[in-house]
Parts: sequence; structure tokens; C-alpha cells
Amino acid sequence: MAELTTLARPYAKAVFAEAQEKNALDAWSDDLAILAAFAADADMAKVLVHPSLTAEQQAQALTDVCGDKLKDAAKNLVAVLAENKRLPLLPEIAALYEELKAQLQNTVD
Repeated sequence: MAELTTLARPYAKAVFAEAQEKNALDAWSDDLAILAAFAADADMAKVLVHPSLTAEQQAQALTDVCGDKLKDAAKNLVAVLAENKRLPLLPEIAALYEELKAQLQNTVD
């Protein structure tokens, strides 16, 4: 678990910085929640690590199941994660992002 957190942290921080800059904290929360839910699905998890699929195909499969719910920035994140073989980190990225958001807003879950 600690390894997943270590791998996911730079992505979560980058997304959080982007969200702050664009004043889109809630929009990113929504997109990450959708992505994390689909990435955590057992069947989708198999697709995200399937060795015969290219990074592009894996990213496309994930964005296809999300439908029109994702903004372009979230689709770009999926593409970057796919290129780096990090799509399975989405649930952890989402959790870390929410922690950063809560710290900023001084909220407790």
C-alpha cells in the first residue's frame, strides 16, 4: 500500500496544482471519483493491465466506459497514466487528491 501511495503522490499533487490554478477543485473531484470507481472495478482492472493492449487502447477503454462524464483534462490524465503504465493507481490518486483538497479547505472527513 505504501508503494502505491508513493507512486500515486506525484500525480495527485500535479492534478491538485492544476485544479487550484484553474479554480476547478470540485470538477476534478468529480472526474477522479468517476475514474477511480471504474479503475477499481475488477473487470476494468484486468483491461488496464492487459499485456496485449497498448497504452492507447487501455486509455481508450477507460474513457469509453466513462462516457461523456469526463472533461478533456481528465482524459489527458488518463493518457499520461496509460503511457506510464500507472492506470491502476487511479483510486489512490483520487484518495490523495481528496486529502489535499480537505487540507486546503480545512475540512475533516
